[in-house]
Amino acid sequence: MPPSPITNVVQRPQCLFQSPKSSPSIEYRRYESSYRRHVKRANLPPAPFTVPKPSQPKGSHITFNPPPSSPNVYHTPLKFLPTGDRRRQLYAQAQSLYTVASSTRKTPSPWPVTKPGTALHEATSTVPASLLPRIPEGAPLPPALKPPTGKKYHLGQEEIEEIRRLRMEDPYTWTRDKLAEKFGCSSFFISVISTNHEAGKAHEKRLEEVKDRWGPRKTDARKQRVRRKALWGRDA
Repeated sequence: MPPSPITNVVQRPQCLFQSPKSSPSIEYRRYESSYRRHVKRANLPPAPFTVPKPSQPKGSHITFNPPPSSPNVYHTPLKFLPTGDRRRQLYAQAQSLYTVASSTRKTPSPWPVTKPGTALHEATSTVPASLLPRIPEGAPLPPALKPPTGKKYHLGQEEIEEIRRLRMEDPYTWTRDKLAEKFGCSSFFISVISTNHEAGKAHEKRLEEVKDRWGPRKTDARKQRVRRKALWGRDA
């Protein structure tokens, strides 16, 4: 018996709402075109206020884009505070303390950090010293990272000549560290009194040969390391 039209209408929604996972003929694959489309969609243009207009002269555009941060009650301007807010009284009290402290403040010492418990920015800060965090006078200092060592002047002219002789005869055996350990001095002192230019040139030549075998990734990583060290020196 052939199926009636009503049966076809009832059975058709079952095929429409069938899950695609149950169909073995459908395969989901990600091709290069789909990847390029997603990357192109994620590559958003910069904000319009950060791009100077062509009609503006060079150097006349100022970009102000501070990083987002959570609101802080200490940074609320006075105009935005309610009339009965407690912070208005605190601001007025701090202003009066600053006036008294600035009128009675003595000339700061050239090195204020030599006194224990002194804030680092006390000499140049506009905030009164009474509002700055301070350490009690009797608080002990933190322990030293390493025991203090004094300079030694125990090497005479004979020892210095012996160091130069050993360094010139066999610089590979008698390195700066070995000579410093034998004579009880620093390797920097060894480098000052016995400079071996030939050994330095040979070391630079070996270093260049090693650098020639580096790949592009390692070369770029070493360049970035040198750049970071230069930036550390600027921050210090």
